Amino acid sequence: MQPIDKARLCLNTIRERKAVDPVLLHVEDLTSVTDYFLITSGKSTRQVQAISRHLQNTLREEG
Repeated sequence: MQPIDKARLCLNTIRERKAVDPVLLHVEDLTSVTDYFLITSGKSTRQVQAISRHLQNTLREEG
């Protein structure tokens, strides 16, 4: 899976859990650490934890 495909998968996954104002930044030319940063928030700690768990599970399933 290409980095952009994985980034889009992550973006779509967090949107499924109603993430607030998600932003996907392409930073490949700015840092060697990663190609993309995905920034979001939630309306409560519980929601952010649910978003995180859902994203982890989805990425684990995708390999």
